[in-house]
Amino acid sequence: TFKFDKVFNTDATQTDVFEGARISQLVSRVTDGYHATIFAYGQTGSGKTFTMEGYDYKNKNDGRAKSKAPVIKDDENIGITQRAVRELFQQIKFKKDKTGVHISVFVSYLQIYSEKVYDLLNLNNLNPKKNTKGLRIRWNKKDQFLVENLFIFEC
Repeated sequence: TFKFDKVFNTDATQTDVFEGARISQLVSRVTDGYHATIFAYGQTGSGKTFTMEGYDYKNKNDGRAKSKAPVIKDDENIGITQRAVRELFQQIKFKKDKTGVHISVFVSYLQIYSEKVYDLLNLNNLNPKKNTKGLRIRWNKKDQFLVENLFIFEC
């Protein structure tokens, strides 16, 4: 049994999902000092990646290792991740201008695929489906979970 707040049909736009999931309110709580997670769940091919990223990929041949480059067709289709980041920095700027407060931002970006955790910010992990090991999840001394060796970047 799963508990959830909202279900979107196949006609929902990226804007519908962003607003319906109340991401702006979530981001506002982040600027107040709380942690947040945006989580997409569903079977393979159900649209999670498109909802989170909002664009397709094309093969990139730049003489280095084979990689993929995002194809961003228009601003209307950008995903939840990009919209949330944009909203976060807009709210940070607003708070700084209004109160002078300094806010530091740290991010990680992971994928759970076939019950394994993959770091999407680790350039050595560009194709998680071929990496069979995944990262380990542990509990720390504060009874919080952590993903071992997950890249965390300060923005």
